[in-house]
Amino acid sequence: MFAVGEIVAAMYAYNKLTMYGFGRLIPAGLRRHRIFVDRTQAYQQARWKALRRRRLKGTHMSSDHDWPPIPPMQTGLRGRCPRCGQGHLFEGFLKMRKKCEVCDLDYSFADPADGPAFFVICFGCVPSVLLGVWLEVQYSAPLWMHLLVTGPFMLLTCIPPLRPLKGWLVSSQFFYKAEEGKLVRRQVEPPLAPTQ
Repeated sequence: MFAVGEIVAAMYAYNKLTMYGFGRLIPAGLRRHRIFVDRTQAYQQARWKALRRRRLKGTHMSSDHDWPPIPPMQTGLRGRCPRCGQGHLFEGFLKMRKKCEVCDLDYSFADPADGPAFFVICFGCVPSVLLGVWLEVQYSAPLWMHLLVTGPFMLLTCIPPLRPLKGWLVSSQFFYKAEEGKLVRRQVEPPLAPTQ
């Protein structure tokens, strides 16, 4: 039989590994122990039931301490909610949803602006232009060759990365709690009157 401390430590490790997608790294011996698997599954089910109960009671699940922090690369590149990692971030190709369908996180904080386009211009368009210039210098390619080779290459290097980059920027804003800069003005105190 396991001690209580060992079970709690094992449950914590199991939850961290499975939450980040590394459940296969759990030693096979631990996975085979029924008590380990049953306790961790019961723990996870109880946690989700408690969160659902709070939601049904009318308590809004907006507190971030209920959710473990998930790195932006895991959620953003897949287009998932930055808080729970399960809900969808996008409605269409680049249109953001109003809120997460799982944890009700309001996405109004997200403002990636033209960040994804900037990264695509820097890292996607430069190779396309270099390909076009190389074709022209090396082979003196006619215009139709540029339309058949450089045009599709530019579309393939510019459009597909927009969605993962936008998701990554939104998730990074949530993870690092980035907000718009604000000026804080200090109130100037009047000078003290001289004492006599």
